[in-house]
Amino acid sequence: MKYFTIVKNEEQKDDGLRIDMGSVKTAWWCVPLPNCPDCGGHVVWWEAEYVSGTRKCLGHPKNEPTSILDARVPQPGNYPNEVAEQVERLIQRRNTCPDEEVAKIDLEILRLLRPWTEGLQYDTKGGCGSLFSVQSENGRVYLRRERFYP
Repeated sequence: MKYFTIVKNEEQKDDGLRIDMGSVKTAWWCVPLPNCPDCGGHVVWWEAEYVSGTRKCLGHPKNEPTSILDARVPQPGNYPNEVAEQVERLIQRRNTCPDEEVAKIDLEILRLLRPWTEGLQYDTKGGCGSLFSVQSENGRVYLRRERFYP
């Protein structure tokens, strides 16, 4: 059966995108989503008018935290242990890395904690509009393009 995908707000043939997001030790929906492979924006839950579980690139929030010191960034205990372990490893690396790496590590920590960060506000017309789904297979989680069947 033929299907199409939505890439940058346009119907296109499937390019086979499949991003491995790692193994599942908790629920698959607790695995932090990567940034949009098409534009670098945030991929967020977007089910309205689409298939249940669809994620859409909405770009960057209007009020995005830029520092791990931002009050909106969740504190330990407010997110799963698996994520806490990753964040702790990054913080340890941050404490000993050269200054030029600090901003990059902060961005990775913010990406990991994004699902538990409160108060992010997105413009529904923001981002490139690419649509994705999350699939789990053999204990691993993958991001792929959402498929639409006419």
